[in-house]
Amino acid sequence: MFPFFGRRNRKLTSGTADHPTPQDVFRAMIVRIVEEDWEHVTFEADSGNGWAQVAPDKPGRFVVNFKYPFVGGVQPVLAQRGISLPQGSEVVYEDSGTAATITFSTLEGYLAVAFLDEVFVRLFGCLCDYVVTASLD
Repeated sequence: MFPFFGRRNRKLTSGTADHPTPQDVFRAMIVRIVEEDWEHVTFEADSGNGWAQVAPDKPGRFVVNFKYPFVGGVQPVLAQRGISLPQGSEVVYEDSGTAATITFSTLEGYLAVAFLDEVFVRLFGCLCDYVVTASLD
């Protein structure tokens, strides 16, 4: 980071030359919340289908909070849609019809990137060419 710019852009959108895919945006912003002092990053599908937030948690961990508009437990619904929780992650909060929260190790941020993409495509029903916007807070 160049010192005269202070904090870089607080928003990123996929579909640009620098961040062509949602995975590029997920990766870039997860790195920033781990390396910089941000409270959380919010990802939203331009289609309005869903949202997810990633935030630092205990040292070495972060949480992924996401829209959960379904009735029933998170793990069975995710499994039914072909989404598996990465090894070492766990569901720490679930409120059917509202939101769910999962913890990850910061050392496995790449698993969070894949998980977020699966959530947007398989859980929220976004098309494979979906656009995501991310905002740091």
